[in-house]
Amino acid sequence: MVQFLSKLHSVPVGILALVLVSGCKGKKAPDIVSTALPPAQASTELQKAFEAPGATASQEIKEKANIARQALANNDLEVAFTALLELKRVSPRLTVQEDMAVRNAVLGLVARTCAAAAAGDPKAKELAKRMQQLQ
Repeated sequence: MVQFLSKLHSVPVGILALVLVSGCKGKKAPDIVSTALPPAQASTELQKAFEAPGATASQEIKEKANIARQALANNDLEVAFTALLELKRVSPRLTVQEDMAVRNAVLGLVARTCAAAAAGDPKAKELAKRMQQLQ
């Protein structure tokens, strides 16, 4: 059992979640799997999550979410990345919907950055390096 658990950390969490959820026959899986969203859609989802009834984020956190939202809408990946990192740091204080919106935005931002870096965009290459350093 210890060997199994020691190897478990190398399995991506998303794959592990899918395996666990697929074993639940006849039950609908909760919508808790992160999805990479394009920046414009991530911007909309952040707005919905942080302005939803029951949203409990402080004004400071809402301002960070708004900065991330605007940066994503304007395709300013560097600013969006910085704001999303700050939101990830306070994730214990976010609702499930707020946290998932942040996670989905980060995944989409990483995908967008990788695609742009692969296409030769020098700013995206620098951001990709920064993202790797922060892992």
